[in-house]
Amino acid sequence: MNSQKKSTFPIRRITHLALFSAACIVGRLSFTWLPNVQPMSAILLLLVCYGSYSDAMIVAVIGLLGTNLYLGMGSWTISQLVAFTCMVTFFYIVTRLPFVKRHIMCQAVLAFLSGMLYGFFVSLVEVYLYQLPSFWAYYLQGIVFDMLHGSGNLVFYLLLTPVYRRLFQPVAARIKGEQKNQQD
Repeated sequence: MNSQKKSTFPIRRITHLALFSAACIVGRLSFTWLPNVQPMSAILLLLVCYGSYSDAMIVAVIGLLGTNLYLGMGSWTISQLVAFTCMVTFFYIVTRLPFVKRHIMCQAVLAFLSGMLYGFFVSLVEVYLYQLPSFWAYYLQGIVFDMLHGSGNLVFYLLLTPVYRRLFQPVAARIKGEQKNQQD
């Protein structure tokens, strides 16, 4: 029997997820005075770009529930969860393209578009949940807030990218080293 069974959630990964979740919660609560400007979205996008999709989704759920426990839980939590899932999935797909992977400004523009996409999906789910008569009327009323969200994503993405690169560079080197050792 193998006494050293590999765990899908080793202590290091749990610690990273907890720290990123805490950063999302503190960042979102710190910027509540600015409408729709929050580093949480940028943290999730950077996590999906430099980390993994599953880690970004775990942090999204924990961060969302953590902040909504403080700010208020309601039906909008469902729409926010759907929107974060769509935003992270979109960003995950487009950052796999080689051109996007190499250019930070392209990623930052996509972070802006992800903020707009977030607002679109929040509006879509809210119209369905509240049975509102017109999606476009509801969506266009909130377009300014979506632009603020997208702008915040762009700024926070550019500010936090150097930090995330340094955080994930040793992880990538360690994974490559482990893969090389397994091949030998």
